[in-house]
Amino acid sequence: MRHLVFVVPDDIPARFHGLNVYTLTRHVAAMPARPPQPGRLHHLDGPRELGRRALTREQEADRLDDLVEPIIADHASELLGVFGAGPFVAAILAGSPLVGSTRRQWPAEVLGRLRDETAWAHLCGLAPIPAISGRPRSPYQLKRGGNRQANSALHRIVLVRMGHHEPTRVYGQAATR
Repeated sequence: MRHLVFVVPDDIPARFHGLNVYTLTRHVAAMPARPPQPGRLHHLDGPRELGRRALTREQEADRLDDLVEPIIADHASELLGVFGAGPFVAAILAGSPLVGSTRRQWPAEVLGRLRDETAWAHLCGLAPIPAISGRPRSPYQLKRGGNRQANSALHRIVLVRMGHHEPTRVYGQAATR
């Protein structure tokens, strides 16, 4: 959105200078449509339409959140209480073994392998394994296999917590020293 607005003639970008993408999208989407002129397209017609589409998608996502949240609240309410876990992240994790109350949905061979949290960490690709090649910066590296969706959901929780949760920030700063 930002690039489309700033490649037009000089008088237009000055109106949007300093706005973040969220605010810029709302400003551009709220602009009134210009009357059509034969053979001429106004510079902000494209960004205005993209802004309106973005707002429509945001409203759809909010409606889906409203549909998913009661289901997750019934099956894995403890996940919704985790700082940084919204309804969709909680839904992904609720489908992972050893998290929600959906354990019975998993095949017996998977449940048999999940003895504890360590086994679950291996399944999600979060378990530290010894680094064996060369001189690593750390004696451990993360396992690359596992359930990539659960790994991605946990990564999103960490990103939110690192940005907005003070105890997590303090821990992250101490761990990276």
